Amino acid sequence: MSTILLIALLLFIIFGPMMFAALYEKRMVWPYGPVIKEQINARNMKACEDDKINNYVVSFISDALEKGFEYLGCFNDAKGGKYKIVYHTLISPDKYTLAIIGGGKIIGMRVWGTWLFSKSDNEHGYYTVDNQSGIEKDLTKLWRDQLVFTDDFTTLYEKHRDWIQKSAPSLMTYQDSNELEEHRRMRRYRFDYMEKQGLIRYLDIDKEYWKYTLLGAIKFSLLSLVIGTYRHRRQGKYPR
Repeated sequence: MSTILLIALLLFIIFGPMMFAALYEKRMVWPYGPVIKEQINARNMKACEDDKINNYVVSFISDALEKGFEYLGCFNDAKGGKYKIVYHTLISPDKYTLAIIGGGKIIGMRVWGTWLFSKSDNEHGYYTVDNQSGIEKDLTKLWRDQLVFTDDFTTLYEKHRDWIQKSAPSLMTYQDSNELEEHRRMRRYRFDYMEKQGLIRYLDIDKEYWKYTLLGAIKFSLLSLVIGTYRHRRQGKYPR
């Protein structure tokens, strides 16, 4: 077998499954179901019957509350079925950062992560996440992300604040009592822009479900492979 064919085969083995998964997976513009709890207590902090996940979720929520974050409510994953995940949402005291702390299981596999979102006045978003699997690769460059490996909320929040102060011009606060609707609007704007670029296609009249087009799946997979590999080697040091 020639060297070129061998390289092509290796690329297909590595890249092919990722591209086909991106092409056929049905995704949601707003992945959070109706609010199930608006007040926090020891019982609804638990994500599932798994001590490791619950310890993570409880620890991060507790640290956020100590930092002055206001609890907004918790939601099940809207996809339901095999997606048994609970998301807790909080807003920072200065209203510049929306925190989403999630944990649960997908087909029995543990999943958890915390996202810290901030926004600017030009529909651009910035978010920091502590788990590489929680990164939503953005093909529009409307959103920038930063991966920070840490096991405590305080470090994650400090890294996020340092980053956005240096990288995010014209930061805007989230409006009081309307934080989640603003986050939903930003997500909608990004996916509408992706549709115009030919990167995704909507699957329903309400434009709540979508899939990548072939172009979008190829770009998504290449971006995921290159940046994911580099970040893994650099311990997350690759904000974009």
